Amino acid sequence: MKRGEKGGYDALDLWSGCAVEHNGKYYLYYSSRRDTDHLGNTISVAVSDDCVNWVKYENNPIIVPDKRFYCQDDIKTILTIEDSPVKNNAECRDLCVVRDEENGLWWGFFAARKPADECSNTCCIGLARSYDLLHWEQLPPCFCPDKYDCVETPDVFKIGDKWYMLCLTGNQYGQRNPTYDPNLFGNITLYAMADRPEGPYTECFEDNVAIGSMYMSGACAKTVLHNGKRYIFYTQAQWSEGRNIESTMSYPKEIDADENGKLRVKWFTGIES
Repeated sequence: MKRGEKGGYDALDLWSGCAVEHNGKYYLYYSSRRDTDHLGNTISVAVSDDCVNWVKYENNPIIVPDKRFYCQDDIKTILTIEDSPVKNNAECRDLCVVRDEENGLWWGFFAARKPADECSNTCCIGLARSYDLLHWEQLPPCFCPDKYDCVETPDVFKIGDKWYMLCLTGNQYGQRNPTYDPNLFGNITLYAMADRPEGPYTECFEDNVAIGSMYMSGACAKTVLHNGKRYIFYTQAQWSEGRNIESTMSYPKEIDADENGKLRVKWFTGIES
């Protein structure tokens, strides 16, 4: 699958999302961007019968920011100084789709911004729900930390009785010291908890880090459930003389919760085999 024609809804490079399978069909969600406004993101989907050949949905994009809850083309927030070439952003990307068997529906979590006067109050994880994976109803944000410049690439899963959300942030986005540990000044995958899949999600600042880095490792963490255990993968960066020269996917690590519900990432003892 490649980006669309000039002037289209996905004319720029296709960005992150997720894929799910349902009733023998595969749905590949991706962040789509127009070449007329690269700061205006939407979410689109392609469908496949074999997970190899994909057809873009004829009614793309499927999620465009709902201005009742989120910044849109005509509702944007100043993010940087007035004379900067990048003044605002209507973010809508990184969709994570999760099945809710109890209610017979799908939840969608995506990076977004809500209208506010301060940048740190705009970033949030948006929420949408669907019954057919193609038509999505947007709802108010499910995670509003109100202290970061950006949270993105969400991943949502259940362990025990709790629901957990992973999000990427870090000093490189503009804020400083987003965790209790001042030594973590690179990429940071924080986590928040909820009692229901739709949230609201809250974090404990004294223990909000799933993966931390002094540089650019630990980006875009995602988890998979395999043989009853959950494993986490992330982008691992190699550095030389202060610059990123190579990025690879990490080895899998186990991720679970302790008796107090705190997330813990552990060495996977089966990695050698």
